[in-house]
Amino acid sequence: MHRQVMEAAGSRERHECPGDAVNSRTWMAVGLAGTMPLIVTVYLVSAAVPGAVTVRTHIVLLMMVGLLAAAVGMSFVRAAMASHDVPELEEALAGEAALEERAGYAAVLAEALRAKDTRTFEHCERVAACAREIALEAGVPAEQIESIWMAGLLHDIGMIGLSDRVLEKRGKLTEEDRRRVSLHPVIGRHILEPCPVFSDIVPGVYHHHEHYDGSGYPLRLKGDEIPLAARIIALADAYDRMNELPVHGHLLSLSEQLSTIEEQAGSWFDPVLSPVLIELMQDSVDT
Repeated sequence: MHRQVMEAAGSRERHECPGDAVNSRTWMAVGLAGTMPLIVTVYLVSAAVPGAVTVRTHIVLLMMVGLLAAAVGMSFVRAAMASHDVPELEEALAGEAALEERAGYAAVLAEALRAKDTRTFEHCERVAACAREIALEAGVPAEQIESIWMAGLLHDIGMIGLSDRVLEKRGKLTEEDRRRVSLHPVIGRHILEPCPVFSDIVPGVYHHHEHYDGSGYPLRLKGDEIPLAARIIALADAYDRMNELPVHGHLLSLSEQLSTIEEQAGSWFDPVLSPVLIELMQDSVDT
């Protein structure tokens, strides 16, 4: 299923600008490419010095560099718009620029997460793809699909605030380690909230560890109090972890995974969405 959902995510429709204007996606890529070495270098250097940066410093640093990257890309977009005195083209470029500004911020944060912990970044990529497939299969309105995908991509961005010792630990976590890990949805919210373009994905990131029966965190929401994106990401997150992390010394078989989701439907997971994931899992075996 991983291969299927990743291919499906990669085939999302691209909307190109009309006319012979320079595509704003290209200029945003130029802006990001030019500033990405700075992003990665600054972050790696700061992370290499124990105690040199606090969680708040991480957040401020990431958002400032993200603003720089987006600003560089947007300057090229505005230059392209100024060189074409065509109202329809200007309107199209403006809409494209807004989408690219959001994509630029997301790319900055995703690359920062990759620099911090590649394993978590790759997990987020898979969760985003799986969440998108669940949303599509469940009939979620098309205008919400991209937001759910992006919330999945950034759902663990708060892991940036955890120490390398905790992230790299392979054995059993201590009680204090678990307490620190449980803070990552809160840290994620604090990272994303200052940026208005992320307002629609914050709920999915903040609440993806809530349980349908109210036993989750951080706010112990239950049922439909939990945002739809968070309920979808919770399923995708659990599915990916069952495929990547051993339980009692071994990876769960497909039948064990299906049993786990069925048993937790209505307690941990949304009872309406759970069968959707189960069907996708079964289809992945049949094809």
